[in-house]
Amino acid sequence: MSGARQTALILLDRPGAAPAELAAALRLAGLLGGAVLEALAVRVPAVANIMLTEEVLTTERRAAWDAAEQARLAALRDACTTVPGVDLRVEEGDPAELVAAQGRSADYLVIARPEEGDTAASRAIGHAALFASGRPVLVVPPALAGTFGRNIAIAFKADGRAEKAILAALPLLRRANRIRVFGEEALPVILMEHGIALMEHGIAATPCVLPAGNFGAAVLAAMARDGDDLLVMGAYTHSTWREALLGGMTRHVLDNASVPVLMRH
Repeated sequence: MSGARQTALILLDRPGAAPAELAAALRLAGLLGGAVLEALAVRVPAVANIMLTEEVLTTERRAAWDAAEQARLAALRDACTTVPGVDLRVEEGDPAELVAAQGRSADYLVIARPEEGDTAASRAIGHAALFASGRPVLVVPPALAGTFGRNIAIAFKADGRAEKAILAALPLLRRANRIRVFGEEALPVILMEHGIALMEHGIAATPCVLPAGNFGAAVLAAMARDGDDLLVMGAYTHSTWREALLGGMTRHVLDNASVPVLMRH
């Protein structure tokens, strides 16, 4: 890493999740050697919200929506005051388009873990961050406890996505005390063939073979048992954010990880 300082863009949406996101972003900035932090919130126009719900946009509905958005954005601005130098930028428009476009100008994105009951806009923000921005995304659990990045786990599948996630995580891996790479079979061979990023950068990692089955659950169980505090993995695309939550390792990790997850599609 050389030249200009890297930038981490914090995508703020739910006020309740903002403190954990901001704390994680601050820690990420330190692990990156002093990245610049920026914060973005998307204001969804009342007409777009009503169209999604197929309701009639009355004057009363517009006023209620605008008041709720004003209160939400005010709470997000208040949360940003806890991190020096981070001001909230508010853009109005389509969440997916804005996040995809704005995300491409950052080096890393930070989002809150999706939760049951998220709005359509929240789901669109998460999906665009992971699958349309082309950037590594730090997914933050709602109750982030303590620091992270000391003991890092890598969930490895030889499909090209894990390699991209590893490359994005190199600045963090260089600072880690311990790195473990989890796979389901032939991991030493896989690391020799696909783990070039680690070897070329002089980063030592311990391969850990897990039994076949629910790979995501096995990785999280091993991490919890041994105190890993960050997971690095590829993101697996689906046609919608809701579908991403309905199957496979991506869903299990996003639903159950108690530590931040650095993902890249």
